[in-house]
Amino acid sequence: MEMQRISGVVADDDDKVIGYRKGCFISRPVGAVLIILFIIITTAVGLIIFFTHPNKVNGCEVCSCEVSRGLAATLSPEAQWEQCQKLAEDRGECACPSSPTTAMPPTTPPAATTPPRAEGGLRLNRTLIPSHYNIELKPYFYEGDDFGFDGSVEIHLTCEEKTNVIVLHINFITIHEETVKIHDAMGNELKLASWEEDKSRHFLKLHMAEDLNVSSEYVVKMSYNGTLIHPDWRGFYRSSYVKDNQTKWLVTTQFQRTHARKAFPCFDEPSFKATYSVTMVRKANYSSIGNMELLNTEDRGGGWHADVYKKSIKMSTYLVAFVVSDFTYKENTTSRGTYMRIWARPDQIDLVDYALEVSGAIMEFFEDYLDSKYPLNKTDQIAIPDFAAGAMENWGLVTYRLGRLLYDPNYSTMAQKRGIAEVIAHEFAHSWFGNLVTCDWWDDTWLNEGFARFFQYEAIERVHPTWRELQYAVRTLQFIMGKDGTGASQPIFVEGIEHHDDLLKAFDTITYNKGGSVIRMMKFILTAETFRKGLGKYVDKFAYGTTVHNDLYAVLEQQAKDDGMVRWDDSVTNFTGIMDTWIEQMGYPVVKVTVDQNTNMHLKQEHFLFDENDTLSYQSPFGSYIWDVPVIYTTEADPSQESAVWLYREQEKTQVIPAKNSQDWLLANIYEQGFFRVNYDAAGWGSLFAQLNNNHTVFSIENRAQIVDDALSLAKAGIVDEVSGLSATEYMGEEDEWLVWYPATQALTYIDLMLRDTVTYGLYQKYMLARLAIQYGRVGWDDSNIDEHMEKYQREVVLRHACRHRHKPCLDKASELFAQWMLDPSNNPISPNLRRLVYCNAIRNGGATEWEFAFNKYTEYNEAYIASELTYLRDGLVCTREPWIIKKHLDYALSIVSTSSVQLLAQNPVGYQIVWDYFSDNWYNIPGRDNVHVNRGSVLTTLTEGFNTEYHLNKLHDFIAAHPTNGYNATYTSLIERTEKNIKWMQKNKTPIENYLNTKTGGASAQQSASYMRIKEERAPRGELYGIEEEGDQFDNDNIEVNLGLLEL
Repeated sequence: MEMQRISGVVADDDDKVIGYRKGCFISRPVGAVLIILFIIITTAVGLIIFFTHPNKVNGCEVCSCEVSRGLAATLSPEAQWEQCQKLAEDRGECACPSSPTTAMPPTTPPAATTPPRAEGGLRLNRTLIPSHYNIELKPYFYEGDDFGFDGSVEIHLTCEEKTNVIVLHINFITIHEETVKIHDAMGNELKLASWEEDKSRHFLKLHMAEDLNVSSEYVVKMSYNGTLIHPDWRGFYRSSYVKDNQTKWLVTTQFQRTHARKAFPCFDEPSFKATYSVTMVRKANYSSIGNMELLNTEDRGGGWHADVYKKSIKMSTYLVAFVVSDFTYKENTTSRGTYMRIWARPDQIDLVDYALEVSGAIMEFFEDYLDSKYPLNKTDQIAIPDFAAGAMENWGLVTYRLGRLLYDPNYSTMAQKRGIAEVIAHEFAHSWFGNLVTCDWWDDTWLNEGFARFFQYEAIERVHPTWRELQYAVRTLQFIMGKDGTGASQPIFVEGIEHHDDLLKAFDTITYNKGGSVIRMMKFILTAETFRKGLGKYVDKFAYGTTVHNDLYAVLEQQAKDDGMVRWDDSVTNFTGIMDTWIEQMGYPVVKVTVDQNTNMHLKQEHFLFDENDTLSYQSPFGSYIWDVPVIYTTEADPSQESAVWLYREQEKTQVIPAKNSQDWLLANIYEQGFFRVNYDAAGWGSLFAQLNNNHTVFSIENRAQIVDDALSLAKAGIVDEVSGLSATEYMGEEDEWLVWYPATQALTYIDLMLRDTVTYGLYQKYMLARLAIQYGRVGWDDSNIDEHMEKYQREVVLRHACRHRHKPCLDKASELFAQWMLDPSNNPISPNLRRLVYCNAIRNGGATEWEFAFNKYTEYNEAYIASELTYLRDGLVCTREPWIIKKHLDYALSIVSTSSVQLLAQNPVGYQIVWDYFSDNWYNIPGRDNVHVNRGSVLTTLTEGFNTEYHLNKLHDFIAAHPTNGYNATYTSLIERTEKNIKWMQKNKTPIENYLNTKTGGASAQQSASYMRIKEERAPRGELYGIEEEGDQFDNDNIEVNLGLLEL
């Protein structure tokens, strides 16, 4: 579009006046004379200045004057030339080049605060900085509406660098071109030459007729309209719920990472902080909430009201939020005056009681810990029916998925209750780490999300001390070590995020869980009090600003020096140097510890990988993968005495250990505070296993979990043999702690998977039952003690695995409890914590009657949308052993496009062949709904997870040959590689494991061997066996894979 205007007159091509405006006019001859005089005078003045300037530098062809910090990397050559010219004029130090195309780097380029913008990337230049937005929105989501919205925005900004282009972010909104206006600070309208939209980069470019002046303020105004229909539930979008067979609509927001631009034109990057004044126009029978308190409500007529909100504090665009709904709320006020409300649909409002109870205490923990008052006067929290993330930390208006905020004691498990507390703590942590102090760009997202993950455990440890949350942090560390031990991992700090496709890397589980685990190690290195004081100074120094990770390191290192608490040798490396090895490269080390006859401890580190042949997705910036490793250890001679030694990017180191006998154990990485694994020589492992078998309580719970997890993980990687890994579990009949049982059962999954179709499985089952039976007798089925927490987790994991390994008392009790429920369907006697395992085992051991009862309940709960029960029943329904029911259920799962249900059916020993045959016959014709189908690659991955023989490999090759599919070549290749690895594992480990199990169990009886096929047929479906765990943070009950939505917390 062309926007041109001639002031004063309206003229045609012959310069004849065809319209008249008021003004002064001169003739053409007089004008020509005046122009000639102007040229003569200008030339004369220039010559005088040239010959009289005292600091003139003749013949200077290259300007070496200093460019201000960061500009050399971000300005074009033309802009650099102008900057150099200005400095030269100010300082008189040199003459700048005669051409703006000449490159002008300073003599010593300063380190850029902000990385350079990639050509064609998604980032904005910092030529213009916004300070305030006035936003008005009017959504149309009521009956008969088309789910759009009208909006207007007024952006106040400052020109930091000379430019004639204003670039904003927009996406899925249409600008009303006639409303686009730009004014200066005096209210004068500036001429807009043209404008354009770069849809691939979400840019709106406003080309000005003249340059904007540096340090001057401007106002950009425009009106627009947009859509509320965003199936990904990001941006400004519609959501709904069903009540009394009627659909109830609401509108809400999810702006992180780059979705504020779907609601209003803006500078949609975290470093562009500003204040916001929001007006929301709504129907009278609805209410709205936003980041700030409501100032007033205006009657706009026609049943429309406008809610005007208080001007916000300074924040990034991704934290802006608003909701319009028919929800109601419960409220309270903290002891320090923060007003809190929690909103939910009217029929679920009583389910917010626990969240409301715990929120105030969590908020006050952060205020105490950081010695920093919560910056707002209020905070709202709301449960959104359709929500992609687990929760979102919008300042003053935190949004949640239903199950992350609503607690129903009749249906919710202890794990879900813990998850609610943790998620609230996670989001409240963002009030300081993310909202008040924000990462400058998404490559440092861990400064937001890593701290939120770390503090969710610290906060709940204070609020619920009996829950032992700090121990649970070890579970998170072990979980993320599983991913970070592969070549496909990534660093915590992810450089090169310049395109939309790169953004997901910034919100990877590594960012959250490894970030939080490394921060936990950081606290250990600095000591708790120095760490706390340093963080308080960090949030105070950078409040309402943005940071990069070096800013954090500098504050913490200075605090350590102030406290005299430096635990590292700063003559070797500073704190930044230490942390860079953990943040800027992926993976982690395994430290090999050996002790010689002279009590010299030898340490050696190397990059840990589950598969040493993995191709690394990132190269180390240090040349080779090496870390600064803090090794804290103790010995049997004096377990209470802890000693420290550092590996400062050294491959190997020797340390003398006084008073250690050659047979004594040595334990490294106390409380598993460090983010690394420990390997020992055979004697070292043997002494640790002997101590576990003799008296395991000598070691802390965290270290018992570490020993078991490290031994089994090192065995999986082939660093130690599988027998050594299994030896770590020998004592576990006496282990009462879930924190140890959980990593053991998770790590044993692979061994279970490999042995399941071999005669050796009978020995393995006998070995496991010998340990589970002891624990089964201890935990029992009484789950009614509300003061228990970790005990409930232990009960669930023991009962689940006891039933899975066909422990008859367990199977009988599960069937008994389910039968009681069938007799009185309105009164479920099964503890919510145990329902999943009971449902599965009762349906597996029952028939059509049990399955139909469960399916009817599933339908009933689906109508009422009781999410947890839906999950447990869904997982239970796939446990049936009736082939006709499996076929019926497969049809249903395909019709509702439930990939996870199909995968669970594929893991059922009876269902496996049914699913294989169906997908073999219908690979190209899988039914679906609305052109959406189950993920064929995921199902095939599940079907082939146990392939470990040459027969299986040939079967896989035959399937691939019969089903050539574009886009699946990478999946096919990975499945072949996995099968080949499984075959090698079996060749190497099956016989040694069988010999070990024979020794520990006394061998299988003839009757056991003869009944192997029956055991195989009756064992639990793999849907229950393998990895379908109920977790409160990393795992989601609705998916087999890690819940990526919750990483956006």
